[in-house]
Amino acid sequence: MYGNKFKDQEAGFIADKLKTNEKIEPQIRNINEIPYTNPQLTQLIKSNINSTGVNFAGKNLNDQDMKIVANELLQVNKVVTTLYLQANQIGDVGAQFLADALRVNTTLTRLDLYTNQIGDSGAQYLGEALKTNK
Repeated sequence: MYGNKFKDQEAGFIADKLKTNEKIEPQIRNINEIPYTNPQLTQLIKSNINSTGVNFAGKNLNDQDMKIVANELLQVNKVVTTLYLQANQIGDVGAQFLADALRVNTTLTRLDLYTNQIGDSGAQYLGEALKTNK
């Protein structure tokens, strides 16, 4: 489904069907074309045990958006191994939400935070979380 521009209703329909289809193993590689505010898609991300890669690059995510990503993606889905968050507006508060999630998520192996607004305190939160993340 890469490269498609889904509307909310279409994304919701696809999300509902994927939740009940055990034969399809979707990887949400580029979520930029799907509305990330869609509640059905959020539910798909939370419940789909096969999603290993998620790309939120360039989605203009801020600290409050990171709270949602941290709580609903990283703390629930235990197979996400790759999370692209580059080119957003994530600051120290968002880094702290992410750090809290990393303390309990042991499956993430690649995290891209390039070109965000994370300062020294945010980097410290992340560094401490990565020490305990095994």
